Amino acid sequence: MKRLLPLLFPLIAIAADEQLPPFNMSIERLDSALDALIAPDAKVEKLAGGFAFTEGPIWFKREEYLLFSDIPRNEIHKWTPDGKVALFRKPSGYDGNDAPAGAFIGSNGMTLYTFDKDTAGSGKSVCNGQCATNWPPLMAADADAASGDYSLVTRDDGKKQWALKGKPLYYWIKDTKPGDTTGEGVMGAWHVAKP
Repeated sequence: MKRLLPLLFPLIAIAADEQLPPFNMSIERLDSALDALIAPDAKVEKLAGGFAFTEGPIWFKREEYLLFSDIPRNEIHKWTPDGKVALFRKPSGYDGNDAPAGAFIGSNGMTLYTFDKDTAGSGKSVCNGQCATNWPPLMAADADAASGDYSLVTRDDGKKQWALKGKPLYYWIKDTKPGDTTGEGVMGAWHVAKP
């Protein structure tokens, strides 16, 4: 198996006290050029569990480890090929000093928003096309799993997006640094997400 494989497939996010779902995934090959990167007989592997939801990962080839973040816990974890997972950094590069009071933020420190036109619990996002360009969705990987207040919705293109208490989560393109909340109240329909 090529070492690049962990970079392409994120970890399954699941709370530590939940049962692990059956793990049966495959690689969908839309272009034969992928065979040069990943062997045709490569298997998808579940590397770790016990997280609320994750972002990343990134593979460090020379050092042979993978880093990924657990957003709600504001942590970065390190996975090594021997199967060990350890806390790498807390906070995860963002200490929260500029975070708006009570705001829900991504691990990059940027504020997350909800949209009034999305119906909580519907499993859908109504922000697509130009709307999604201006309000980039907090995307989830196909392997990610809902946990507690964190759920997944399906977008019009079939991709998954994270939701908090059933409401899809978005960034705002005009927020340029951690602590910005310039999307609050836009069109009377966008609001800072609250945990």
